[in-house]
Amino acid sequence: MQQSTITFIVAGIGVGGALLTFVLTKSTQEARAQREERRQEYRELVTILTKCYMRIVSPYDPPIPVIDPELQRQITDAKLEAFQVLQDRIVIADELENAGILDTWTEAVVSLERNADSIAFAKKFRPLREQITRMANRPPPKEHGLRLLYTRLRYFREIRRFKETNRL
Repeated sequence: MQQSTITFIVAGIGVGGALLTFVLTKSTQEARAQREERRQEYRELVTILTKCYMRIVSPYDPPIPVIDPELQRQITDAKLEAFQVLQDRIVIADELENAGILDTWTEAVVSLERNADSIAFAKKFRPLREQITRMANRPPPKEHGLRLLYTRLRYFREIRRFKETNRL
């Protein structure tokens, strides 16, 4: 082999190594950023749900026989804020849906409204908060190729059906 051929091979290996390092570093940084974004959403979720929990429970403990309109509005605002934060999570939406977090929260709030029992509400809230914390601390679920393909196909079918049924 000639000296120039060997030089080109070594240069190619060097460039290939640098390119491989760049790709691996970039994918690692993206994965880290996604994990951090996911944790941030969980952190915000737990913080807001806890604040809402405290605002909802405070009038019931000790029980107030008649809740004035201002206090009732504050309770309603706290409930709406909690439902909104549960609905607007983008990164963790599938995880929350699969775990039934919104259903559990709704059940706890409805139970509190019916029974005015803040102790029962607290007993439902604590496991919910612990479940959300466990979900935040475990690694994100992996995207399975077939599941992702199935979800996308179902989504496009729904769009097509919607367009067909809403033609003018």
